[in-house]
Formats: sequence, structure tokens, C-alpha cells
Amino acid sequence: MYPTEIPSGAKTVTTHEGWTLSYSVDTTAPFAINAWNVTSPYPTNEPFWHQPHDLDGSEWTDEATAQAFADKWVDDNFVTPPAPTPAP
Repeated sequence: MYPTEIPSGAKTVTTHEGWTLSYSVDTTAPFAINAWNVTSPYPTNEPFWHQPHDLDGSEWTDEATAQAFADKWVDDNFVTPPAPTPAP
């Protein structure tokens, strides 16, 4: 079951594509990361990104670790524009 409400205190950013993303880390284990596309939400308002564990499959050790991963992932994948593709 995914959360359908963006928690108060969720971080909100404007993506490099111009839409608004809100994300947060659940404060209880397993410290799942959830992110919502505020500009164009799912009809059920479920998050488009639900990350209950690290990319290697292990549970987050604590909220701070999950938050650090979420902050970097959002910045690297949604806020910072991708590098231009070199011409052939």
C-alpha cells in the first residue's frame, strides 16, 4: 500500500523539465522514499517513485541515509539537466 497524501514537510523541487516534484522519507522503518509528480499526479495520487530499500536490495539503515540518497537521486535525475549528447 502506497501513501496517497504528500506529507507536510515534504521537499518540493522544480525539475529540469519544468514540473513540480514533492518527495519525502517515511520516518519509520523501512524509511521508504516516496515521490509525487505534483504537476501531473496519478489519478489515485500514489507516488510515482516508491523506494523501500537501497538499490542493492538492503533496507535503509536509518532515515538520514534514505534522505541523503533521495536528495542526491532527485538532484542527479530530476533537477540537474542531463549532459548534452556529443555530436557523432
